[in-house]
Amino acid sequence: MVSKGKAKEKKQQRKEMLARMGAAQQLLSKANVPDKDHMDTLIPFKKYNRNNVDLSIECVHYEQVKDDGDTFETIYQILEGNMKAEYDACYWGWNEKDKRDELKEKNPWFLVAKNSEGQTVAFSHFKFDFDEEIAVLYCYEVGNLNGFRFDFANLAKYE
Repeated sequence: MVSKGKAKEKKQQRKEMLARMGAAQQLLSKANVPDKDHMDTLIPFKKYNRNNVDLSIECVHYEQVKDDGDTFETIYQILEGNMKAEYDACYWGWNEKDKRDELKEKNPWFLVAKNSEGQTVAFSHFKFDFDEEIAVLYCYEVGNLNGFRFDFANLAKYE
């Protein structure tokens, strides 16, 4: 038999957990508004111009790129170009439909890097999600066009 003290303690713990989960859910709701620009407060990171590499970087929700016919398709092509051979070398192989679906499921976000001609040259696929009792950001993919390289370590440095 559970004592009244233990039952009360468990009830309090459950109440605290639900409060943490509610707070995390509120954060996720704010983060996953499709037209939100998460780069608004990161202005210095919207441009990268160093060592003959000139990029603009934007943060977009899938809803913003699904119909433009270019950005999402280029993201997929970069992913396939970077990863298809790796998947094909494994027993489960590459499945185009599954990969496209993964890029679209449950509030997907992308950091998209474009060169001075407006061509998408790199991307990061991430999601604001919920893990146990906390809001988290999961990075699922990072890809760049074959042959396109720049120093990721210096990307975070700005003058």
